[in-house]
Amino acid sequence: MKINWLYNPFIQIAGTRSLLSGLLVLLVTAFLGGLNNVHYDGVIDIHAGMPAPWLLFLMESTLSWLLFSVFLLVAAKVLSKSKVRVIDIFGTQALARYPYLLISLISFIPYFHFEYTGMPDLSASLIIFGLVTFVFTIWTVILMYNAYSVSANLKGAKAVVSFIIALVLAEVLFKIIFVNSYKTVLQYIN
Repeated sequence: MKINWLYNPFIQIAGTRSLLSGLLVLLVTAFLGGLNNVHYDGVIDIHAGMPAPWLLFLMESTLSWLLFSVFLLVAAKVLSKSKVRVIDIFGTQALARYPYLLISLISFIPYFHFEYTGMPDLSASLIIFGLVTFVFTIWTVILMYNAYSVSANLKGAKAVVSFIIALVLAEVLFKIIFVNSYKTVLQYIN
């Protein structure tokens, strides 16, 4: 099917190709996010408006990808009867974040550019941006699941439950690490 690349390109793209493409996606997403203050500060979190040094945007994206990939790799090694390659898990998970690149591009539309002023006013642009990011986040989670399922050769309840557990654990660990090191990180990169 021709639209397969929208939700499961991992049947055809894996290994070094997915890793290099995915790293490019992470880098460009963080760079564009930094220009418009769009943070990807969690495995599936997106926040707009707060200015920060560009390196922080890169650290957020990279840390969330690495943590989630490590948890998925452990789950795959434990649950899969197939040989699981590290490069496939990490590469496809990086590539699965390509909808976030589109959010970074959408944030260039002046209607969706937000300045940090504390608590945001509930405006039509904020509601629409929230809905758009929600749809793109669901798309990203579908891509992440498909990447994991293909790379680990897992299906059914094993795949779904292990994916959800890995997602929750990575999100929680990211928040713990990030909240506890945020001020220190900013001190060193400013």
